[in-house]
Amino acid sequence: MTWKGRKELPSIMKTKLQFDIDKLRESVKEMEDKDWNACIGGPLNDLREAYGGRLSKIAYNKTNDEIDVNKAETYRYQQMALTKFNPDYEIPEDRESGSRWDKSFMKGDKKYDERAYNSPIDDLPEYLKEVFNAFGPKLTRVNLAKLMPGEEVAPHIDYDTTFSTRYHIAIHTNEDCKLNDTHIPADGSVWFLNPGKMHSAVNNGDTPRTHIILNMDSQELIA
Repeated sequence: MTWKGRKELPSIMKTKLQFDIDKLRESVKEMEDKDWNACIGGPLNDLREAYGGRLSKIAYNKTNDEIDVNKAETYRYQQMALTKFNPDYEIPEDRESGSRWDKSFMKGDKKYDERAYNSPIDDLPEYLKEVFNAFGPKLTRVNLAKLMPGEEVAPHIDYDTTFSTRYHIAIHTNEDCKLNDTHIPADGSVWFLNPGKMHSAVNNGDTPRTHIILNMDSQELIA
């Protein structure tokens, strides 16, 4: 399979994958009371810090120094990790994107590389295990992301699609939630979001927006 760079792929598009929205919601409900502190002193903190102050400003409207790990639940954008760091992760020898990511970790250290966060958490609900299996062995970091009413994630670019591809499944949403200019319906469908193009999220509604965000070290779902 030939990998495509960010300019060769759309900003956003619906894939052929579809899951049972009722089972997805039930799975998320099981975890609702767990830690939504994934990127603020939690298990993904190294990834946030890898991007310096830029990511904190985009997602939380705060600098790294202003982040308070004891107030994560008050922030406009909250994340729960569904996978964890795998210290044994190595880049596959047969990876052939034609980019430096075939041999290199982000910032030269796997703890700063989201591909190494590919181990499911220990108490993952059964239906989410089925979802993970449907994405296959090249699934990497997965998290729940909650955007509060009246809030936004500022426009930004993450990385090229030769590093990783990203997918969204809406769990709870409202008509005034947009990813770029697109409303992602909560119907179990899986949407590709190009992390290498400018993208943003906004919730102009009155209820929180919750998505499952899944990343893959592959482009097979959009080939």
